[in-house]
Amino acid sequence: MKWGFMYEGSKTTDDRREFLSDYSGAWVGISGVITDAKIINGVLRICLSSPSLITNDKRNGTIIDSHVWIKMSNHQMSDLTDGYINNSGLTEEDEQVDRSGTISLGDVIQFEGLIEPYITRGKVKYGTKKFKNLSRGYLSFYISVKGKGHKELATHGYPRLGWLIKATQITSEGKCTYRFANYRMIRQQKDALLGLWHRVLNEQFKMTNQAN
Repeated sequence: MKWGFMYEGSKTTDDRREFLSDYSGAWVGISGVITDAKIINGVLRICLSSPSLITNDKRNGTIIDSHVWIKMSNHQMSDLTDGYINNSGLTEEDEQVDRSGTISLGDVIQFEGLIEPYITRGKVKYGTKKFKNLSRGYLSFYISVKGKGHKELATHGYPRLGWLIKATQITSEGKCTYRFANYRMIRQQKDALLGLWHRVLNEQFKMTNQAN
């Protein structure tokens, strides 16, 4: 439901994010919900809706914009100057053993982004060019039982309808392998989520009519 509300929300904005100029040239924590993904010129791009700052100042939790797009080609996979990342695909055995490195549509993610200015439509705007330390957070939701609600956290073991990124660590080598979804896999995942989202809306509509 969270994905559906955000996916069908606004994806356009003229906000220049001027307050980010205070962080220009600095690495800042950012968190948000993955609502969309595209492949442009062979590069996976991820849309983060309602992205917010993770800082130690008064702007902690401030919403940056309605959304931001990040390119996986800008993912700084290692802080080591001589670091090496193996981007080969995961084996089927790896995929069955460890799902903790899977990132899908609807996931909450966070990362550190390097804030830099850029030009768009003749205006200066602030965003993240490079980013690092990408991780997945827990998805919180409410369960209502006989009128009483309580908060739950979904771990990485909850059912998924697809994936965008799969990462696993090679313990013996201290490296990571990454695998990215292709266009067909992204389309199938979005179609499945949209089907569920519209079914939920129809059920809620029926319940509202019955109540009235």
